[in-house]
Amino acid sequence: MRAREAGARPSAGPHQPATAAARSPATPSPPPRRRDLHHHRCAHLHRDRPDQRDQLHLRHHRHQRQRHRPRGHRGPRRRRCARSAAHPSATAGHTSASVSWTAPASDGGSAITGYTVTASPGGATCTTTGALTCTVTGLTNGTSYTFAITATNAVGTGPASAATTAVTPAPGPPTAPRTPTAVAGNARASVSWTAPASDGGSPITGYVVTASPGGASCVTSTLACAVTGLTNGTAYTFSIVATNSAGTGPASTATTAVTPAPSAPTAPRSPVATSGSRQVTVTWTAPADDGGSPITGYSVTAAPGGGTCTTTGALTCTVTGLTDGTAYTFAITATNAVGTGPSAGVAATPAAGSPGPVTGVLATARTSSIDVSWTPPTTGSPVDHYLVTASPGRATCRTSTTSCVLGGVEGVAYTVTVQAVDALGRVGQPGSASTTPVRAPQIATAPPADAPLTLTTDQGRISVVSPGQALTVLGTGFAAHSTATIAIYSTPVVLGTVVTDGNGNFAKPVVVPPELAAGTHTLVAYGVDPAGATHSMRMLVTVSKASGTGPAGSATAARGRGSSLASTGADVAAPLTGGIALTALGLGLLLVAQRRRAAAGARTSMPAARDD
Repeated sequence: MRAREAGARPSAGPHQPATAAARSPATPSPPPRRRDLHHHRCAHLHRDRPDQRDQLHLRHHRHQRQRHRPRGHRGPRRRRCARSAAHPSATAGHTSASVSWTAPASDGGSAITGYTVTASPGGATCTTTGALTCTVTGLTNGTSYTFAITATNAVGTGPASAATTAVTPAPGPPTAPRTPTAVAGNARASVSWTAPASDGGSPITGYVVTASPGGASCVTSTLACAVTGLTNGTAYTFSIVATNSAGTGPASTATTAVTPAPSAPTAPRSPVATSGSRQVTVTWTAPADDGGSPITGYSVTAAPGGGTCTTTGALTCTVTGLTDGTAYTFAITATNAVGTGPSAGVAATPAAGSPGPVTGVLATARTSSIDVSWTPPTTGSPVDHYLVTASPGRATCRTSTTSCVLGGVEGVAYTVTVQAVDALGRVGQPGSASTTPVRAPQIATAPPADAPLTLTTDQGRISVVSPGQALTVLGTGFAAHSTATIAIYSTPVVLGTVVTDGNGNFAKPVVVPPELAAGTHTLVAYGVDPAGATHSMRMLVTVSKASGTGPAGSATAARGRGSSLASTGADVAAPLTGGIALTALGLGLLLVAQRRRAAAGARTSMPAARDD
């Protein structure tokens, strides 16, 4: 009873188990958790002095550890949080700031595992696992920021460093271009790169590539540039800088050294493919750069199939043996003494829908005409007709045969082209040939008696003209776009030449020579007909009077003085004078006869004389 009143614990009866408190000694309270220890170990770094509760708790914890520590055990070394980072500094960038510092004076007995940089205002952060620099991103250009750094070890995070001097992010120059590469050429190098990781907050306006040694450079707004004017055999490296409105950024790393030397040509340019039946003709222009060595040939390769054609300098080539209806690509390459350059490509599909190419074109210049012949296509659709053209000029012909005659102008050399056309109007590949100059029509020594009297003038068919008279001669039936020659006889004098129109007609103004003698003359036009045969026309005219003035015979006197124009008519002055003389003589004889008859009549009427 007194035991209960005194608060004594009743003893266990024979049938009552002993309590846990009765069976074992009192258990001490557990030590603080590790998180609490970290907190208390770093408290003296975060606050000037721990509060009373913290001090009591720490004392109790130390007492408990000492009670349970084996005799002679000195215990582990006490660890604390690291001190604050030292000497923080910041450099503003575009919407960012690069912050650096030095390690704390003490790591608190535990290696530092990382740092955290915090911006103010805004609280943007960056972290490292030991590096002493870090870039805080996501800042606002034009806003002033300071930055504080904390260090962390296994115990915890130490106090923040002093704040950096305030910096203000703003657009700046670009960072350095990346991954520069260079490829050597003939006295040049082609340099390429990728854009900087940052444009500094302002668009990049250009790049400058500089060679070393020598300082040769090129400027571009793209990601590639060719530096020229280099010395073959000299090794060069190249660096690139980028520029924006804020300025020029740092240079890239230098390229691997390259040594310019004569090289293979660049790719041929402007390839064009023209399809035919089972073949494609490819044309191109020469490369922009022959690599410092003359181009020795070109090659065209078809894919699929690998069909090829080659030239030793010509800029066209036909790949044959292809399959109609199959799409092909054609790679054209140029080769010089160094090697073969890169290819240019073009695509085409051969088709049986057009005639094949005309071959064996032969063009021969003749008098006012061109004889043309050719070999018909052996591939493609059936030929309906051929178109033949001459250049320069407008002479053409259309025929279903394999020959043709074109009109030609004297003294002109032509290039003649022949194309096959099928019934649907599809045109095949052309064939061509060149001629020597065309000859002028030949003038006969006498007017051709068999030439039809069909030559006329703009005033119709006339028969009388005067010396020095201007008239326009009209001719028909000649080859189109050919030369015709006009002359006047007896002794031929060329009055001029003319080119016929597309119908083979002409109208040629001429002047009757002033020195032309009176009499009958012949105007003749010479040329060829549409088939190339000789064609002439003539017209008879009478000159009304002699070209001279004054007494009869003055025209003859003029010719005696060396007139350059030959007499082409009869001189009628002498016969006329003779006729007048004969008439006068006849009249005189008649008068004498009449007088004799009168005298005889008078004698018969007188009386006879008597003889005494």
